[in-house]
Amino acid sequence: MSVNILTYMLAASLIQGGMNWKQAVFTIFIGNMIVLGPMLLTWHNLHYYQALMLGLRAAIVQRRFSAHAASLRAAWRNVEKNDR
Repeated sequence: MSVNILTYMLAASLIQGGMNWKQAVFTIFIGNMIVLGPMLLTWHNLHYYQALMLGLRAAIVQRRFSAHAASLRAAWRNVEKNDR
């Protein structure tokens, strides 16, 4: 949960607008949870992309890119079959 001056200012404005402190904190908590989902998905995708690129670069250096690409395509086909 984000706790900084802007959070305190937002909570203060919510309280000033008629909420009690529990409602204001809950509203800020819900807002933070809404933002957390896309952040976690982005981190997961970046990790996957970095691991993919690391494998591709290693395959290029070791001159086995075609075999590596074929194994990636086979793995992706297996995932697609299991998703159906």
